[in-house]
Amino acid sequence: MVQNDFMKNMHEMFATVETRFKPDLRWWLAEGLNTDETLRKNVKQIAESGFGAAEFLAMPEPHADSSIYGWGSDEWTADTKLIMKEATERGLGFSLTSGAHWATANLPDTYTWGGEVYGPDHKSASKELDYATILLEPGELFAGPLPTPPHPLSVGGDAHGGKANYKVNVFQGVAAARVLQPRYECGQRFDYRKGFGTGVLDAGSLVDLTDSVRQTEDGYVLEYRAPEDGKYVLFAYWMHGTCQTASPSVATNYAINYMDRYGIDAFKDYWEENVLTEELRETITRNGRGEIYMDSIELQTYGAGGLFWGYDFKDEFQKRMGYDLTAYLPLITVNRGRVESRRPRDYDYTAPGAEDLIRRVRNDYYRVMSEMYVENILTPLSDWLHSMGMTLRAEPSYGTNFEISTPARAIDGIETESFAQTADIDLYRGISGSAHMYGRLFSSETGAVYGHNYYFDMDTWTSLCYLQFAEGVNRTVFHGYSAIEGSPEDTFWPGHEGMYPKFSERFNCRQPASVHYPEWTMMLGRVQKAMRQGTVQRDLAILRTDYFFVNYGKPKGYDDFRKGFMMFDQAYYWKDQTLQQAGYTYEYFSPQLLLDHGNVRWNAEALQPDGPAYRAVLLYQEDLELDCARKLLEIAESGLRIIFVNHNTETTCHQAPDIYHVKAASKSKSLSCTDEELAAVVDRIKALDNVFEANSPADVPALLRKLGILPRAMYGQPNNRILTNSRLDRDSKRLYTFVYDYKYYVLRGADPIDFTLSLEGEGRPYLIDPWNGEVTEAPAYRIGDGRTEISLRTTPGEARLIVLDLTDAAPCTRTPVGLSRKILPLENWDIEVEDWNEGDQVINTEEKFGHVTREAYYTTRKTLLHWSSSSLAAWKDLPLEGENAALLGPGASMSHVSGIGRYDTEIDWQPAEGRTYLVFGEDGGGTVEVWINGCKAGLVPHRIRRIDVTDYLKPGINHIHVEAASTLTNRMLQRHYETKNSGWTNDFPTVQAYGIRDARLETEY
Repeated sequence: MVQNDFMKNMHEMFATVETRFKPDLRWWLAEGLNTDETLRKNVKQIAESGFGAAEFLAMPEPHADSSIYGWGSDEWTADTKLIMKEATERGLGFSLTSGAHWATANLPDTYTWGGEVYGPDHKSASKELDYATILLEPGELFAGPLPTPPHPLSVGGDAHGGKANYKVNVFQGVAAARVLQPRYECGQRFDYRKGFGTGVLDAGSLVDLTDSVRQTEDGYVLEYRAPEDGKYVLFAYWMHGTCQTASPSVATNYAINYMDRYGIDAFKDYWEENVLTEELRETITRNGRGEIYMDSIELQTYGAGGLFWGYDFKDEFQKRMGYDLTAYLPLITVNRGRVESRRPRDYDYTAPGAEDLIRRVRNDYYRVMSEMYVENILTPLSDWLHSMGMTLRAEPSYGTNFEISTPARAIDGIETESFAQTADIDLYRGISGSAHMYGRLFSSETGAVYGHNYYFDMDTWTSLCYLQFAEGVNRTVFHGYSAIEGSPEDTFWPGHEGMYPKFSERFNCRQPASVHYPEWTMMLGRVQKAMRQGTVQRDLAILRTDYFFVNYGKPKGYDDFRKGFMMFDQAYYWKDQTLQQAGYTYEYFSPQLLLDHGNVRWNAEALQPDGPAYRAVLLYQEDLELDCARKLLEIAESGLRIIFVNHNTETTCHQAPDIYHVKAASKSKSLSCTDEELAAVVDRIKALDNVFEANSPADVPALLRKLGILPRAMYGQPNNRILTNSRLDRDSKRLYTFVYDYKYYVLRGADPIDFTLSLEGEGRPYLIDPWNGEVTEAPAYRIGDGRTEISLRTTPGEARLIVLDLTDAAPCTRTPVGLSRKILPLENWDIEVEDWNEGDQVINTEEKFGHVTREAYYTTRKTLLHWSSSSLAAWKDLPLEGENAALLGPGASMSHVSGIGRYDTEIDWQPAEGRTYLVFGEDGGGTVEVWINGCKAGLVPHRIRRIDVTDYLKPGINHIHVEAASTLTNRMLQRHYETKNSGWTNDFPTVQAYGIRDARLETEY
């Protein structure tokens, strides 16, 4: 194959990829139970499989004594040091969680900070707002100490729960209001409880009585007589520890304070005193890719208020929003701190006619809460890590009412996940926008799916990775990895679970496809390397402040990454699909990001011109903050195009009505300013010549074309199957574009489509094959008029990786050559199927720290079954008889068999002009690798199921060897995995059709 200098350079760049570009793993350790030998073996396995880094954490291990093996123990500390050392020596990066488990940053109660033992009452521990309720009849007098909230016996804690063992209630204030409808079973008759249901208040009667409270020896005393115009309710507000715990730990670990600076200060001091030894610091320096990783925030509250709180919260709120929050607290307390999109939040009280007031106050609370999280947790944590040569990666905000995009300025790596967001295009846009605004890596916790462990094949995992690449993800973190070794009482074949069995997957040697991981991870690494060159390119920025980011709890039928809303052309936020189907790329972030003077740039042509270079800014939500409007005015005055879009509908909760926005930017988001103040600024923006107003989202595409704003990656005709993600390397003058036919599941088996992709920029286009690194000139294209048009054909699930050489921009046209095909069926094969099943139990022991550790694993018994001179068929349809039946034993069936199939055949081949491909009709969804005459030709790309073998064939007799790896589904069905808390049922899954079928050689000439 003739190659020019550019092709040679690209091939050299992508023939292999550096470890840092390869996908990572989340590693679930069985506390500190594994032996040193096992840990070394695991790190070696991770490296040799082609993964780039390990994010490891302590998972609760049944039958393991956490006082010996839990987080903070000598065993856990030694294992941590060993893993980091082994990873460093093998060139792997590593990530540490911010405490035991993953859900929160947490510290043990064996720690003393500031002269006080750490625990729920310590100022650095997580705090919530709670309250006690007092009902008063008209004119009734309350006089005496204010009651504290009822003390629960227990809290949810982490997965294992814990005691509500706080002792201190810190007084925060008292408010009163006329109650139109009290909550059921609330008040002093019920131990001052909050009650149930939704109470109704008269908003005009809300009053802050805090200044009337006196502190005495008896407590906080109030004398208050209710007015005569109705029943009244008193709310006495207190702050106390949440008591949220995290395990497994050698002690009891409590979540830190996420609102005040005390939490992260204590966290840093603990790590410096107890974790970061000189040896560990030296390892971190040598490694250069060490991180702390923070998962989606799984903070909990357990008291009546449902609000995260802090010692400084009221003062900070007053300073930032300009008013005292106390009188309005009855309108913002809620049933729980966690936020899920399956159902709306149940606030404790409402007030008829005061909906606008309630909306503003709640928004103000969420904004201050979000700002304190960024300023008091993320920023100091990130600065501290940088001082040690480490970075911070986090899944910011979702799971709470923290704003989703503003944390990006304090995080080095922004992460989403394919579970909470179902890899949905529109939801990923809600996180990618902030990552791209700050030029951060955009990663994804990839692969957690309920009830599908040992089920998804490698075609599915590849398709998910491709979908995420098209959505902007350029760092894959697989969920996940665990050793096959664990506690003897809780470890079964095919291996120790590590994570709960109901969540997939275990990417290690227990999977038959692991024999092909090195080539597969190299393929993914090639795409990730391309998608980290230069900066991402995006067409449009859509501003939206999101305190209710959609996460968890999707509707039935849309509840995993194969079947998200966008797979059916349904969006959450920008529902009109015309922009996407024309090729426009767009994403969301808060207008508050524009206030970051140190990091945000703009000119008349683009926002962040040296980064994503958004060519226009759109607004559609009714709410807008006044300070953000003022910043938007400043940006608009520079000449950048701003578009206000009216009449948009968005979905933020599945069990609540959609939100209909009548007029964009027409309402103040905050109680601290009026609609009139906002309108005065918005009117000034709209008076500018570069600012436009659209009556609906459907009007925007035509407006953009009129303004000359075309998609950077444009389709010849509207296309509802293709997504693109482009990166511009300005220094090397190269444009990389990943193109994906993304409806890989819902359109599986659909016909290919032919389409034209028009890329902004003139440059000769080349195709990079991520499966082998080969670089070829695009078969058909036209360069001219400032763009490069490329003719493509794709099937659902198929991807293309394109690079434009922008230094070779001479106008030209290359037309496709008509091809004929010569087909040679391959029908006679010798077949060997290596069936995987349970082998012998092995017990490892290790003596360390004065005790003996026992861990167990099971070997895999691999039974070889043979068929000579056979036609191709799914394994389940191969005859089981004779020696094969004897090998498997009584009651066996080919429907049980899982493992690796090996196929051999010989052909008499005479060279022909053109390229020759080995093509398979089916591959069972597994990985398939091909050898010709003893030379590895490589992995067969999924979906197209064909591989170029031209350069491996010779005149005369040629030997073809094919290896196909399956999932373990069929074997686990036979072993009744549904009884192992796996989430499997009697109806799911069903027997899978493994193996290759319909093989042929095709020569195109």
